[in-house]
Amino acid sequence: YWDFDAAGFGWHTGSGGAAAFDVSDPTAPGQLNRTDRHGTQARMVVLTFPLVRMPWKYRLCPLKCSERTCAAELLEGLSPGDLVLMDKGFWSYGLFWQIAAQQGFFAIRRFANARLKTVQKLGPDDRLVHYCPTDRKWKHLPRSMTLRMIRYQVPGFRATALLTNRLDRRMSVRQWVGLATRSSAGITLDGGVYHRRWEIETSFREMKVHQKMEGALRGRTVAAIEYEVAGHVLLYLLVRWLIVEAAVKEGLDPLRLSYLGALNELLGLAPALLDRSGITAADVLFVYSNSGVNHLPVEMAVEAIGCTSRAYPC
Repeated sequence: YWDFDAAGFGWHTGSGGAAAFDVSDPTAPGQLNRTDRHGTQARMVVLTFPLVRMPWKYRLCPLKCSERTCAAELLEGLSPGDLVLMDKGFWSYGLFWQIAAQQGFFAIRRFANARLKTVQKLGPDDRLVHYCPTDRKWKHLPRSMTLRMIRYQVPGFRATALLTNRLDRRMSVRQWVGLATRSSAGITLDGGVYHRRWEIETSFREMKVHQKMEGALRGRTVAAIEYEVAGHVLLYLLVRWLIVEAAVKEGLDPLRLSYLGALNELLGLAPALLDRSGITAADVLFVYSNSGVNHLPVEMAVEAIGCTSRAYPC
């Protein structure tokens, strides 16, 4: 499954402060802004694997560039059968056909003004509909698209509907939008596939807060900001990759291992990893996964992987 979302982020310096930079004009980095408002922001659109929170593609662009425009660039190269999970902010007839033309599938929440005509009722909250946009900019595309619409409501929120071009009824309503529950035997049952879209929000938080991508960027030009953000994305990808390898080795769900804990382990063991040949970051996370998803003291982890160095910085 691909997960698809966008996030804006500013460059901040301490509590209540922001250093504004103009991403469209590298010669005008802007002045310190002593208000609580964000400075000039950039838009970051990411395509990820939500079951392991690993990024596949991303695009950093000025805020004036729309999310849908960035999305169209990232959607090139899908494989047949891929499922793209999108929030309704990406509602676009062009994106729908771009995915379908690659024999892929998408799932998205209904846009309020979308005109849908019921074709067939499949169940109480399940039906097939035709979507026929009237905007002339889509005249080069087929006039309509058949979609499956599933109405649902999460307790405490207003009712909404999910639309997908995957029409196979073997995938039930609960498999699409069901909430996570516990069986009578105490076994946790996963929620519906579409709710996995929220995994990307956790990824954004891990990059922006735990890695300090938001609040620690030092660049004053477009090129410098792009370089720093690329470094953060690469770090996130590699740490996530190691977490997946450690989880697979131990038969664990990768999302059950703490990203912050893994990041702290790697940062704490960095001197030992450089000093001791034959010790890899994967060994560190193997020990980390065996520790019951708890933070392991540096000394214990080093002993567990056979490293004798004690040359730690103060």
